[in-house]
Amino acid sequence: MKIVGSAVAVFLIHFMMAGCTTVRTDVTKSGLFDDDLEKLLAAYGQVRQGETTRDDLAKIGFNLRAPNIAQLPGPEAMRVLFGQQVFQAALSDKDKLDALLKELNRYELIAVPFRDIVTTSDRFYFSRKEIARVGKDVLFTFVFKDNIVVYQSKKFLDINERV
Repeated sequence: MKIVGSAVAVFLIHFMMAGCTTVRTDVTKSGLFDDDLEKLLAAYGQVRQGETTRDDLAKIGFNLRAPNIAQLPGPEAMRVLFGQQVFQAALSDKDKLDALLKELNRYELIAVPFRDIVTTSDRFYFSRKEIARVGKDVLFTFVFKDNIVVYQSKKFLDINERV
């Protein structure tokens, strides 16, 4: 009986020391450029503000009908760029509202995400739970006015953290 108890104790100690981890992968990709981030960054570098059109963007390889690509019309695009309160002043003056809406209809925002983050966390632990997040979180944003890129941005987060 002592041998079985000792074997169980050794097994549990070994099991707890080795630990079990859970792995969760957070992936959001569009399929553009075979989901290769380096190719996506190179294509982004070819886009020129004030020159690149929607057709040029398609020729570069940005398929705007690919999954996970957001296309927002003018008013929604401005909310994303400037926040939810962007139209409060305009709504107070009804005379200017029609002109504002007419102008905003000329704009469109396109957002291309690339997210590949792996989170590893301990399932069993004694005093401290280890959590590690590693990966890339990138968002390419293009704003068009009359089908010409007038603004572009790249949010690039290289995640490598332990908590």
